[in-house]
Amino acid sequence: MTQAETGRQGLLSLVSNISLGPLNLPTRTGASAEEEQLHRIEGSNIGTMASILALELELIDSRFDSPSREEFANWFAGIFACDPVLSEQLADAQKRHWERDFTGVSLVCLPLIEAAARGLLLKLDEPLYRAERGASPGRFPALDFYVQALEDNGLDVDWVRTLRATLLSDGVNIRNLSAHGFKSRFNEGESALLLRLAGFACALAGTIDHAELSKPLVPVRAGLRRRIGWIWS
Repeated sequence: MTQAETGRQGLLSLVSNISLGPLNLPTRTGASAEEEQLHRIEGSNIGTMASILALELELIDSRFDSPSREEFANWFAGIFACDPVLSEQLADAQKRHWERDFTGVSLVCLPLIEAAARGLLLKLDEPLYRAERGASPGRFPALDFYVQALEDNGLDVDWVRTLRATLLSDGVNIRNLSAHGFKSRFNEGESALLLRLAGFACALAGTIDHAELSKPLVPVRAGLRRRIGWIWS
């Protein structure tokens, strides 16, 4: 069996492999066939789960009166000890979804995911801020850096794969396509998926001291429950 597997990999390594991104343009060469197959399976699974999440939200809306933004924000903040500012933004996105403003959901959820991840990592004393170096000004890094830092701090590997496969260039690349103007419309499934990721990120982040964001080089000395070790189904 081992010999057969080795032989199969040897044959595949002889074939030139070019990966195509969401725009059907080449993104990288030399990736293994197994890795490419994994990306395809993850992309398919993401689409399936997005449809299921959308149906679940539609059923909730049809059976119950949807809560107001204030009711949802208070409930979420109370249940998950979540930051009130993040809860309010998540409530706004949830209401937009039930109003069928799916593109509006993306405009709220994409920066919300990034804000929640950044806030959590600052509380973990991660050195996020990149100081000025040469001609490069001081700045916070991109989302892919945050996801890697979360993985290094113990975030469940399934959630790491989900974030990368949905938002970053490793997968569907929703975040970057939207940020750079390649994607301006979102459907119901994509909206439901972004709500799921935003809800997870907000709950994970807990309460954030927004005043600390203006002092990125000062470590945040706040007591932090090890929420990052949670595994949600």
